[in-house]
Amino acid sequence: MQGVALFIDLDNISITLKEKELKPDWDILVDAIKLKFGDDMRIILGKAYFERKEGESGSRFCYTLYERGIEPIYAPTYGFSDKIGRAHV
Repeated sequence: MQGVALFIDLDNISITLKEKELKPDWDILVDAIKLKFGDDMRIILGKAYFERKEGESGSRFCYTLYERGIEPIYAPTYGFSDKIGRAHV
């Protein structure tokens, strides 16, 4: 069995999903990995970096990542954000 390491910048994904009015579907990401590398491929290291916005609980969101072998990691950004959430440093 082969393994793949997966590192995700969730803030950039969130901005794109928000602009296109879509919801995240992490199964599509996992399926794409299997399609590219074969069905016996598994995520041996998965990290998803994000900055939790004010007022977001994130518990359900984090759980869906954990279910797929991806560890959510808080990574603060510094600076200011524009109207759609892009951080400027």
